[in-house]
Amino acid sequence: MQKYPNLSKIPQNQRSLRTALVLGLLGCAPFAYPQDDAPSDEEEIFELSPFEVTAEEDEGYRATSSLAGTRIRTELKDVGSAISVYTEQFLDDVGATDSGTLLQYATNAEVGGTKGTFAGLGNGATLDESSTLINPNSNNRVRGLSAAENTRNFFVSDIPWDGYNVDRIDVQRGPNSILFGLGKPAGIINATLADASMADENEISLKFGSYGSTRLSGSFNKVLIEDELAVHIAVLSDNEKFQQDPAFEDDQRIYGAVRWQPNIGTDSMRTTVKANFEHGEIDANRPRTITPVDSVSQWFDDTDMVTVENPYVAFSDYLSSGGASYEPWLTSANINAQQPVYLIDGTTGSLYGARAGYINNGALGTDGTPLGSANGLEGKLFSIAMMGLGTLDSTATNLGLDYADSGQYRRESLQDSSVFDYYNTLIDGDNKSEFSDWNAVNFDVAQTWLNDRVGLNLSYDSQSFERGGESLLGWSPAITVDVLESFDDGTANPNVGRPYVTTTGGGTGQSYASEREFLRASLFAELRSADFMDEDSFLGKLIGRNVFNAVLSEEDYETEQYAWYNQTGSEDWYNYWTQGSASSTAFYERMPTGFLYLGDSLSGMSSASGANIPGLGSSISLTDTAVTVFDSTWNATGVDPSAAWTIPANLAYIFDEDELPLYQNSNPDNYVGWTTQSLALRNHADGAGLYTSADLQKRETSSKAITWQGFLWNGAIVPTLGWREDEVKSRGALGIADGTNSNFLDLSSSAYVLPSSFDADSIASNQTANIEKADSTSGGIVVHLNKFLSKDNLPLNVSLSYNKSSNFEVGLVRKDLYGNNIANPSGETKDYGILLSTKDNRYSFRAVKYESVVMNSTVDLPSSGLGSTIANGLNWRNVFLYDLAGYDWSTAATDSYRNKASTAYPELFEEGSAAEAAWEDAAISQWNEIQAWLTDKGFFEAWGFTPQSVDSLTDRSTYAADPTTWAPNTTDNVYLYRATAPQNFAVTADTYSEGYEFELTANPTPNWRISMNASKSEAYYDNVGGETIDEFVAYMDSMLIGTEAGALPRWGNPGGAIYSSIYSPWRANYVLMKLQEGSNVPELRKWRYNIITNYAFSDGKLKGVNIGGSYRWQDKVAIGYPISQGTDGVYNFDFANPYYGPSEDAIDLWASYSRPLNDKVDWKVQLNIRNAFADDDLIPISVQPDGSWAGVRIAPTEEWYITNTFSF
Repeated sequence: MQKYPNLSKIPQNQRSLRTALVLGLLGCAPFAYPQDDAPSDEEEIFELSPFEVTAEEDEGYRATSSLAGTRIRTELKDVGSAISVYTEQFLDDVGATDSGTLLQYATNAEVGGTKGTFAGLGNGATLDESSTLINPNSNNRVRGLSAAENTRNFFVSDIPWDGYNVDRIDVQRGPNSILFGLGKPAGIINATLADASMADENEISLKFGSYGSTRLSGSFNKVLIEDELAVHIAVLSDNEKFQQDPAFEDDQRIYGAVRWQPNIGTDSMRTTVKANFEHGEIDANRPRTITPVDSVSQWFDDTDMVTVENPYVAFSDYLSSGGASYEPWLTSANINAQQPVYLIDGTTGSLYGARAGYINNGALGTDGTPLGSANGLEGKLFSIAMMGLGTLDSTATNLGLDYADSGQYRRESLQDSSVFDYYNTLIDGDNKSEFSDWNAVNFDVAQTWLNDRVGLNLSYDSQSFERGGESLLGWSPAITVDVLESFDDGTANPNVGRPYVTTTGGGTGQSYASEREFLRASLFAELRSADFMDEDSFLGKLIGRNVFNAVLSEEDYETEQYAWYNQTGSEDWYNYWTQGSASSTAFYERMPTGFLYLGDSLSGMSSASGANIPGLGSSISLTDTAVTVFDSTWNATGVDPSAAWTIPANLAYIFDEDELPLYQNSNPDNYVGWTTQSLALRNHADGAGLYTSADLQKRETSSKAITWQGFLWNGAIVPTLGWREDEVKSRGALGIADGTNSNFLDLSSSAYVLPSSFDADSIASNQTANIEKADSTSGGIVVHLNKFLSKDNLPLNVSLSYNKSSNFEVGLVRKDLYGNNIANPSGETKDYGILLSTKDNRYSFRAVKYESVVMNSTVDLPSSGLGSTIANGLNWRNVFLYDLAGYDWSTAATDSYRNKASTAYPELFEEGSAAEAAWEDAAISQWNEIQAWLTDKGFFEAWGFTPQSVDSLTDRSTYAADPTTWAPNTTDNVYLYRATAPQNFAVTADTYSEGYEFELTANPTPNWRISMNASKSEAYYDNVGGETIDEFVAYMDSMLIGTEAGALPRWGNPGGAIYSSIYSPWRANYVLMKLQEGSNVPELRKWRYNIITNYAFSDGKLKGVNIGGSYRWQDKVAIGYPISQGTDGVYNFDFANPYYGPSEDAIDLWASYSRPLNDKVDWKVQLNIRNAFADDDLIPISVQPDGSWAGVRIAPTEEWYITNTFSF
């Protein structure tokens, strides 16, 4: 395994020198030329209702008010919760247009993507990018907890915001039940959409930059009736390219807003009517931030470039642990017998051919009767259709590595760009895509009376949104090497030594669609002591001013999610290889799979370095074709299948010498033999409906909230108290696989439908219904010390604050291991703050100490290995119990290598011995006991399959002595058990986060603006997994570790034993999950800070010039821990000595020049350089147990763009 002892690629002294140089230049910028104060343009001021804020109120980087505290416009100094506002000027300077380009600068926030600060994929064995590629807007994290809720105008939204129609961004850290009783506990990211204003203003902006990216936006505001009616239109066409060719993202949007301020009623009344709409479409093939999985280097470094002579020795000699040439790194490339394999040139898309090996559609037994479809020619060695190399997570046990079952071995990301240039090449080529489209409408009416002291706000918001994506290679592609020298028909493999990637069937896809509809009414009133007493009296000062706000809201939220395969074989094909059992065979069983070869053979190289493997060079899809097969249709007229047969020398390598003697029924010449068979495909895009999951959910939420904010003792004390109640009605339905129709999902209106009521007796097995009602209180207090003093002698304004709030998150109804409901995630936070500002408010500094917790959040634990352990254990229990030679009842009571312990463990047992029988009886009895224990727990009902009844079970010896009494209760299915995880199966953990946040906003001169923020964060997991999963693992450990049940072999291969091949890898994930208890959340940096500054020259020769820059720094990061194993067998992390990834820093620079072109048109040109001086680099995400890098992400690199803006 390659070691990377120097985690930091940049010498410390070089980074320090570069930082000092840039900060020195930025600091000297204001003094480079004598300046006068920038003149302020006179602008007409329009009064706003208390229900809104606009960019016109902001000063440079400093915002003075927000709706994020109580939904009523409040000065930020009077809000105790942690809110940061990023103004229009800030967004413009740093060039931020979305979350992916803003949150790098935000306080205590992280964001993913090619410009991001973390990967956001966890640190498990496999790094799957599906969610981040399809939904990049949610790939962020606040306070180390989770992603923040995305909102627009404080309505929860799936729509990714863009700066073309946004005035400002408010980021609230931590939950706020005053705003949302249900939502993500990490906080919110709110985009305030641009309203129509009472001034004619127009702007056109054209941006071009790195890799050929272009962005055109326009904003047009027109007053139709002076001071009364205005409209606003904004358009966007953003065509972004990336360093990875041919990645792109095309974003097209149109937005419209109208504002009507009718002059009705008295002077103390104000009416505002607003409406807006947006339509958007995104078409993308986004770049990957994780390098491909490395299954190439091992061929050179660990296997001495091994190749395998033929498919028949592959299994017995190379893949079986007792084989003569056993090579732990080799795999069967996840290809089964009878599975069509397409061999394709990945550069041109040309099809070399397709193969499916031995198809048993008529092979005979010696008695002349056809064998089952799972059998081939009797005595023939099992042949491996294709081969490749594995990864450490799957081979650690075979390699006998220390801590192999600890869950700490991970798939290795490529870390040498000369093997494959992941910096400049998207491995998928054009064979991956993502999309989004949406429509949104909002209506808002605000009426105030008594000069804005009483107000009513009515809002309606409707959003229709859809996103999805497809990938030919899946979401975590691996590059490996073809090591098979010849095919099963004896022809040479011309591609031996060539690197390749595989398709996931014909590719996979997934989609998410949502419909949101909100109704909200807000009524507020302001009560002043002066209304009923002398405001200068003691009591009058104490009572001061009080604002009450009551909110009623209704939300309907409906989602529909699908996942699918793009292609599979036709019904005729499935009938061909299953002997007419297509309807009972899942359509995704042994799907056609593509092997896409990338470049020339590597056989002549001494290492993988310098291979320069290309990515896919064309659009590729599997097509109808002729497949090479061995057709086992008997065509030897007059030949007796039971007659003796001597194996010819040229066929000796095909047959198992332990099966001698053989007979004519094994002679390949008696069958049709090698030929081609037509394979037609079913395509999802053509309506084949190849869905693997379908999930329909509806949530109806009714909320009531009351808020009081007092301004006591002349505003010296500002308490805030809120109460809310939420009632949430959730209903769900899953698409259920129809076992009589190839496991196609039954999506008929009678089966795939939401329950009509919440009565438990009327809810079908694929439905859920739940009513949850919760209330919460939240509040805080701000104390302005200066206002207590009769004479303000303090040099600064000083304010102290405290805030406590909570909320809960309602999503899909999650299920535990046995199908029981899991409580929803909830969050709580406490903030303690101090705010210091100068008397002229040119400098403002705030520090916050916070304590946050998220309870019952979902943690990653794969379900497939859990269910597979039980299903496979019972499958193979039946193989041994009933002496199945194949996988159906027709093969019962037949000797086979599959049902004899001596085949797998010849060193332990002699065939037919009493010791062998006793061992098999013990294994069967132990699995019977496991089944009984799980039956009592409700496991099988939850996982959707029914094994033999417990009452009919016994051991093999007892069954053999009396097969009639102990006959199975059904012979329809004695092998093909398939476990499907309960709907929304999940395991949970609690996440705790605590730390400090610091923010400084400064305007030393009217021309110079500065923003700084820093944070110290520690976030860790607790209560990981919970009692249910812990009990299950403890029991299964007792039944499978060191027992006959755990060693029960599959296919006569000890390497396929239930414990080592299925349960142990899954258990390793469980151990990894449990080890997280007390450990830092993945990729969390303890310290981070950002400095942003800009200077505007307003006079002299440089008048109209702006220069600015930013420096961003992240602390080193714990990416793993040394591991040890106690005497009790429990693994532990050495938290005191973590493995660290390097600290990171980045520099952004910008400069602009503006001037009027004539009396009507102003022009501005701006150059932004993001990540200046940054080169191609990798950042580690996780490590192997020895500390060497495992998963890595691609570091952001230098990008530039120039923006021309015309205002008129």
